[in-house]
Amino acid sequence: MHLARISVAPGSYLDEMYVTDYYRANEQTRLSDYNTLKRETIIAVPKFFLGLSRYNDWGKKRFWETQKTYTANIDGNLVSRNNVMRSDSAFMDYSNPNKTEVLQEYFVPIDQFTDYIDDLRRTLSDEEDFNLLNITIRYVEHNDESLMSYAKDDMFALVMLINQGTDDESKENTGRVIRNMIDITLDHNGSYYLPYYGYPTKTQLFEAYPRTEEFFRLKKKYDPDNRFMNLFYEEYHP
Repeated sequence: MHLARISVAPGSYLDEMYVTDYYRANEQTRLSDYNTLKRETIIAVPKFFLGLSRYNDWGKKRFWETQKTYTANIDGNLVSRNNVMRSDSAFMDYSNPNKTEVLQEYFVPIDQFTDYIDDLRRTLSDEEDFNLLNITIRYVEHNDESLMSYAKDDMFALVMLINQGTDDESKENTGRVIRNMIDITLDHNGSYYLPYYGYPTKTQLFEAYPRTEEFFRLKKKYDPDNRFMNLFYEEYHP
């Protein structure tokens, strides 16, 4: 199992990354010492540095350095698989009357990753009002069983955390940048995750998911009265 984070800090923006690899330990007799599900106990420190990163480049740099130091310090530690999957999240709690945070996730074929990151860096470096806080990278296997599969190949997935204002101007600016990022992703034979905020255009939807028309046709066939409805369908159905 593998997990990576790529820098959004000045000086190393989308140009530096650390990777955490998990391997099956040779010593399995000690498993009982590690099988208790962990509880989040160290919340204040990462919450403080994430808070700093929301406000300026200095905070982003400090947060990135803290992440790298912490990851290096846990090298060689033993951990159960359940606890690897039980990632901390309490430090991400955020309450601000004028701002919110949204997620995006993009998928790009492995052999396109380097060129994709270069194009993404060139595009985002000029976006001074786009507050990107974090990019986590994971591996996704090819899947052609799902009608609306985002993994058309073995891919890297980039999960992005974005801080934005709640006013119309801020939402429009975030939407513009996200649509630009989706265009770059599509240029590299990638796709994007459907359930997030409806920033993508219908044209982008049909390019990222070539079987979309078939999906809508089957939806109409098996649910002619639209008993099952959500915001995605309301936004994008024909």
